[in-house]
Amino acid sequence: MITKIKLPKADANMNEGTVGKWFVSEGDAVSKGQALVEIITDKTVFEFESPVSGILRSITAPGNSVVPPGYVLALVGKPEDKLPDVEEYNRGMMESYLKEKSVSIEKEKTAKAPKPSGNADKSKVRATPSAKRMAAEHKLDLSDIQAMFEVEVVNEKIVEQYLEKKAAKQ
Repeated sequence: MITKIKLPKADANMNEGTVGKWFVSEGDAVSKGQALVEIITDKTVFEFESPVSGILRSITAPGNSVVPPGYVLALVGKPEDKLPDVEEYNRGMMESYLKEKSVSIEKEKTAKAPKPSGNADKSKVRATPSAKRMAAEHKLDLSDIQAMFEVEVVNEKIVEQYLEKKAAKQ
């Protein structure tokens, strides 16, 4: 019987792992508990051990692959066992992972985006004292400057750039 060796979820926040160096090659005999491959996550590096004994029949995630938890890394079994087709399963795992990753990137961008200047509370715009002084001298709205440059804190250099852009438009 063929065993599908899947990437485990090493911790609750793990959403991907990078396949490092394989310690065994296709066709090698492996025993339960033997280190198969190095797995690299954003928090740790560990040697993933074989959960079964048998022959490493197929490596489905080559070194340097970035894959989600649950992805089939390899197939282990007897030489006479028929290999299952895991390509479609792995493709589905990757599509789901990439879709989720792009959604989380979009959410992150949206969360970091400054509020539109029409709704921004001017008293909540963070700015350096010199930027506040320059904005007051030129009768500028700091929330407009913050929105244009998409910065958390407006500084004097950004106010100068705003004035240059404003002058270029006139």
